[in-house]
Amino acid sequence: MIVVPVFNSWWEVWQGSDYLPGKGLLILGESWYGDATETPSDEKPIDDFIHEWIAKGGDWTFSRIFNICSGEHTSTASESARKAFWNSVAFCNYVSGSVGPNRRFRPMESQFGSEEIVRRLGDILDRLRPAGVWILGRGQAEFSEKVIRERSGMACTVARHPAYRRVIHDEFELSRSWQALQAKLR
Repeated sequence: MIVVPVFNSWWEVWQGSDYLPGKGLLILGESWYGDATETPSDEKPIDDFIHEWIAKGGDWTFSRIFNICSGEHTSTASESARKAFWNSVAFCNYVSGSVGPNRRFRPMESQFGSEEIVRRLGDILDRLRPAGVWILGRGQAEFSEKVIRERSGMACTVARHPAYRRVIHDEFELSRSWQALQAKLR
């Protein structure tokens, strides 16, 4: 895990143990949600969260990411398969801190365009040096994609956020976007 200090004193990035700078992929989520009264130090660190997910599954968004990217299904995949996938990638959210109590809450446009968030993403890209970035969330992509392309020109694709359930063919779109990123890296 890499911790990059920011205005609210935390920013966490999952970097799997098999992730290789220059070759690995960064999955760029949008934001966290949860008890907005919690301070960042009270929230579960991303490495604890992912290790818990590897052991037990459970989180719907992380399960969809795994299912799309691995071609397996969380409910039938072995713990070692879940671990192998998450150890091969890096993950972080574009907006740090909770944006509300549940997934119905979204970041504000002012958060997406914040100079500090844009700078933080640049710092994370410099540290991780991913070969490609899978951007989850079209709202944040209006800001993050520009940073990614200007910063390094690395490959990236954009998909609806995995928690977006209103589109009938969203599994297809997510899968197509992930496969397009893989193709760009061949």
